[in-house]
Amino acid sequence: MRGDSTMSSATITTELAAGQAALAEDDRATAGIVYAYTASAVFWLLVGSAYGTLAACKLVWPDLLPFEWLSFGRIRPIHTASILLGWLSVGLTGIAYLVVYRTARRALFSNGLARAGLWLLNLALFAGLVLLCHKFHLWLLRMRRTQCGHR
Repeated sequence: MRGDSTMSSATITTELAAGQAALAEDDRATAGIVYAYTASAVFWLLVGSAYGTLAACKLVWPDLLPFEWLSFGRIRPIHTASILLGWLSVGLTGIAYLVVYRTARRALFSNGLARAGLWLLNLALFAGLVLLCHKFHLWLLRMRRTQCGHR
């Protein structure tokens, strides 16, 4: 009898150790994803701050950089888009992954999907900022007005 209880406690101890090891592995994987989202958010914060500083300088010295693609009308939307869409949305998504993981005490459904989502977010943000720099949004607005019959 006594041997059976020792055997069962050893089995329970082994199962607990295996569960803790799996939990530690999930912690490392989720932490890596959260760090990646945080690093990306900090990058977009730096980009947005640089464009915001440049926009503020353009208000004080309008002839600072006389290139068309560095005009105030192109810099301001890039600044606001990179701060709102880049820093806030990417950062809050990373925090949401951490909060959901810690609250539910479950691993993420797919770490690969979380990383793919980060890559797609960054790619879309970069493409959007490049298109803003080239006034593509104004071209779309003109096309929409002509299709609706407005001049």
